[in-house]
Amino acid sequence: MNGSENGCQSARPRTDCARIGWIDAGVAGAYSLAAIGATWPLAEAPSRIGTPHYDAYGNIWAIAWVVHQMARDPLHLFDANMFFPWTKSLAYAESLLPQALQAAPILAAGGSVLLAYNLVLISTFVMSALGAYWLGTELSGSRRAGFLAGLAFGFFAYRWHHIVHLQSLSTQWLPLALVCARRAMRTPAGSWLFGLFSFTALQCLSSGYYAMLTLLAVGLTLLFEWREGRLRPLIASLSALLLGVVVLLPVFYQYREIRERHGFSRGRAEAEAWSARPRSYLDPGPHAMAPHLKALHERVEDREPLYAGSWALVFAGVGCIAAARSRTAALALSWLVVGFVISLGPSVHLLGSDWPGPFELFRLLPGGSLLRTPARLGVLAVLGLDMLACLGWAWMERSWRLGALPFVLAALLGAVESQPLALRGVFREVPRAPASVAWLAQAPRGPVLELPWMDEPTAALYLYWSTGHWQPMINGFASFQPPGSLGLGLLGNRWPSEYTARVFRASGVRYVVVHTDRMEPQRLERLRLARMPFGVSLLATLGPDRVYGIAAE
Repeated sequence: MNGSENGCQSARPRTDCARIGWIDAGVAGAYSLAAIGATWPLAEAPSRIGTPHYDAYGNIWAIAWVVHQMARDPLHLFDANMFFPWTKSLAYAESLLPQALQAAPILAAGGSVLLAYNLVLISTFVMSALGAYWLGTELSGSRRAGFLAGLAFGFFAYRWHHIVHLQSLSTQWLPLALVCARRAMRTPAGSWLFGLFSFTALQCLSSGYYAMLTLLAVGLTLLFEWREGRLRPLIASLSALLLGVVVLLPVFYQYREIRERHGFSRGRAEAEAWSARPRSYLDPGPHAMAPHLKALHERVEDREPLYAGSWALVFAGVGCIAAARSRTAALALSWLVVGFVISLGPSVHLLGSDWPGPFELFRLLPGGSLLRTPARLGVLAVLGLDMLACLGWAWMERSWRLGALPFVLAALLGAVESQPLALRGVFREVPRAPASVAWLAQAPRGPVLELPWMDEPTAALYLYWSTGHWQPMINGFASFQPPGSLGLGLLGNRWPSEYTARVFRASGVRYVVVHTDRMEPQRLERLRLARMPFGVSLLATLGPDRVYGIAAE
């Protein structure tokens, strides 16, 4: 499809532009209803209900921190309030800069951090579906085929399996970057080049996994779209892509500094354990509602479900046949093949033997050794499969003159398969912040240690609560942790004692918040009978919470 076939050109009558606008608005509305229905009851009370999981707490905190710090001290954005006294602590986790950009207007309008997070989460379904819809329409010339492709990509099994990982759900910029890459190679206008730069940067910043994946997918697209003798659009597109990489360098440098500081890396065996397998693409996951998908899951259950949907699997075969004589179909097939192979991890099991996988090359790139889950790169394979199905449907639509009924039936099938009925229990009441949060918000600034701190999930909850006061926190939760950080939490089992007071004071702790309702009876009795160490005072008793102060030497 060329530029005049899809989109609103200056020569196109205004009535056609208005009609296309209304169609796209209707498509967005349909995807929005599907997303609200699939995540219900999240939309019923988004300021109260959520996914009370430690990974979700960490993501909520990251978004809130970025918005908070960008308005106050953007030059020290990565010096977050966790893992005091370590600097660059935001780089221990995904920074989620694009997601924070989406959440900023909600927070600026007075919305809670939970509300902002939930709205961004729901939007990933809608925007991912819309992106795939525009890409499918761009490739096939059929808005009906594009709609089905968007429905498949926006709601496939992988998304429900990673419902608590906002970074994994944020796939919406990838198809838009591919649309702009294709257009820029055909009509190197400034708008398409700017879109290529912007959407590539946004997708790379949304997830470390998707950074490499996006650059690879865009590179493939530029290669397929290049025509001999047309160097100008290629140079312009590569320049836009290079500019996007340059913009990313300051952010990636923060992660490099943390990696070199502590020597963080993921082992090859760990990557193999979290790799996809061929059957991953046949597993609809444990959250599938439709009876045929439940039966399929029981037969091919896998650790990383990547089932693209029945419509996509059936019509992708038609698209593969078209690939033999269509450069566009061959491009979609290349996305499928490359995404599939790299998702298999460091080793590819073939013909009874293990062969080095292309993912091993990813591990050689800067930051590549931090990637643990190659299966997440299967997103590109699913997008390629959806685009092949889109092309296959469009070919049948033209050749067989399919009417509205087959499209409606296919859309209904996609809608049924997109509903994760078994996921209902995931969305529930999120624990409210205790009274100690409001107390800390008014207290003089000083590092806080919250107890008990025995594991990462507890630290994630404390970090989420810290969005209400933004005091420096000894606690922290991330993919990687600085050495010895959890040790202070384990030492807290002996609080209060002279020894713990000395160690905490030496670590810079000013406030110790003890949540007695989260303590075992044995420790609670120890706390009740213990004498107050030198330099320690009980500053406040707030329901089950006790706030202690440690005087500096």
